[in-house]
Amino acid sequence: MKEKNETITIKVKKSKAKAFLSMLKLLDFVELETPEEKIARYLSTSPDNVPLEDDDIMKLIKGVHA
Repeated sequence: MKEKNETITIKVKKSKAKAFLSMLKLLDFVELETPEEKIARYLSTSPDNVPLEDDDIMKLIKGVHA
């Protein structure tokens, strides 16, 4: 059975990021994904032509911020 991955977020000083990423790439159990890649993956799996009106969107927004 294939083991599931766990997503974690790590903040690294910009001056150290390149070296840190190089080190992580050496580990065969680590999969790296940039924020841009994550957004692209999210958008590629999102439905097209969702039938929402502006009023529907405002209800959703107000529901979250209530």
